[in-house]
Amino acid sequence: MLKGKKRKIFLLLCLIIIVISAATLWYARTGKPVVKVKILDSKDGKEHYFVVTDNGRLKETASFVPDKAEVLQGVAGDFSSDIVNGRIVVTLKATKMLDAEGKKVKADAKVKAMMRKISKKTEHDIYGFTAIVDAGQYFAFVELNVNLWNPCILYHYNAETDELTELYEWDGVQLCGLALNVKEEHAQK
Repeated sequence: MLKGKKRKIFLLLCLIIIVISAATLWYARTGKPVVKVKILDSKDGKEHYFVVTDNGRLKETASFVPDKAEVLQGVAGDFSSDIVNGRIVVTLKATKMLDAEGKKVKADAKVKAMMRKISKKTEHDIYGFTAIVDAGQYFAFVELNVNLWNPCILYHYNAETDELTELYEWDGVQLCGLALNVKEEHAQK
């Protein structure tokens, strides 16, 4: 009888060790670099440079010059929020944007599709929306109104597959630029 209990305990411990090992290996995996970002942190007022990986992690990198991408700022009123059944529902109302010179422009079909995807996915008020088009790649930087913190989410939109991917979420930052020439020579953050 005692032998059987010891065997069960031993097997249970082995199973726990295997599960912990698998979880550790999955968590420690290095992701594939997607994009470099230059941000301004509102907490320390400093610029920071990172590579964002496909597994939602940041890696510090050396300073770089951001690409000359097309940057379009959303206009107040593009998104509206309503409470439906106790949840915030975000609706895309318009697709008016401001270009780098501050002129009003209409979003193209791909930016509109990205905005629709973001409105369906978001469960908080959107108070800031920036679309970035860099060499045919579509990104969005979305600032949300969430009580005591300021979530800022970077998305990548694949226009060919109509797939929206959340790359990373910060608290209280400004996106100053991005670059697509990503290399693997950075330290894990």
